[in-house]
Amino acid sequence: MKNTEEIYIELKDDEWPFEYTDHDRMIARAIVYDDSGYFYFVRVQRDDHFGKATLIETSGGGVEKGEDLESAVKRELKEELGAEAEVVCKLGIVSDYYNLIHRHNINNYYLCKALSFGEKHLMPDEIEDFHLSTLRLSYEEAEREYEKRRNTPLGRLIANRELPMLRKAKEVLSALPEKSSYDRSPGKKIIILGCPGSGKSTLARNLQSKTGLPLYHLDNIWWKPDRTHISRDEFDEKLEALLREDAWIIDGDYSRTYEVRFAACDTVIFLDYDEEECMKGICSRIGEERTDIPWTESSIDPELVAEVRNYRSEKRPVILSLIEKYPGKQVLIFKSREEAQRWLSEN
Repeated sequence: MKNTEEIYIELKDDEWPFEYTDHDRMIARAIVYDDSGYFYFVRVQRDDHFGKATLIETSGGGVEKGEDLESAVKRELKEELGAEAEVVCKLGIVSDYYNLIHRHNINNYYLCKALSFGEKHLMPDEIEDFHLSTLRLSYEEAEREYEKRRNTPLGRLIANRELPMLRKAKEVLSALPEKSSYDRSPGKKIIILGCPGSGKSTLARNLQSKTGLPLYHLDNIWWKPDRTHISRDEFDEKLEALLREDAWIIDGDYSRTYEVRFAACDTVIFLDYDEEECMKGICSRIGEERTDIPWTESSIDPELVAEVRNYRSEKRPVILSLIEKYPGKQVLIFKSREEAQRWLSEN
């Protein structure tokens, strides 16, 4: 892929009047992607001489003295995203200007594949002045975000510079040998989340039979056969003990414990089904003996129905926010039972 045809773009700054240019800045930037098909950017919030704005931008920065471009882009990815990455190819160069500060930017863009994520190493001004944070977006979400941020002069300059490179990255990735979106084997610390009735426990059992990993149903930990439950403290203690083990599949929603499980796992499986599909799942299990809960349901629980109806507005946004907060996890999001079954059969 190192021989990909590069593009070269020259842009002017039409937002501020040109007076003069007193310096050139050599910059290394990256379009970063992962095996799940997501792209990584930085969100910048600034209020300075460029104006007040919230922006999306690729990770990158100035090349230091004695540093080559590929070393610079890898350093910037570690600092701003906490990412270890491999350079796939150079996408090209965008020459543009910031007339307000009399600067000519020479932006060298690379396509990089994220290998792992760890601690960021942000500079004080990146934390205090620019409030840098990570954005994990699909290609379509990234395009929409750039267009949305055209509402400020600096946002327009950035979008003009970066959207052509994002599209070039998509073109390059589409030319790579096709890999099924279902061809993603899970890790050894797996959490399965989803609305009641989505089939978390069924998928967990089938996954256990294929992987041999220990399986734990949170309902069996929380509930007793007489339909009373243990205390929160006891539940948390048992969950924390499980999370310290070397390998596991943990099935159950329990939104209060989302974050501690996200922090400990390497794989997140989210069954993102609609309300109708989940209600079908709840109705189908009435009267069935189950291994994931210590009794047999004889009727539909009204509280469970309310949870299904509110799930997409209350709990789903929390899960999506945590997926963004923990970008180093393998994330598998299935929109139907058929999708989940296909993935299971191919891995």
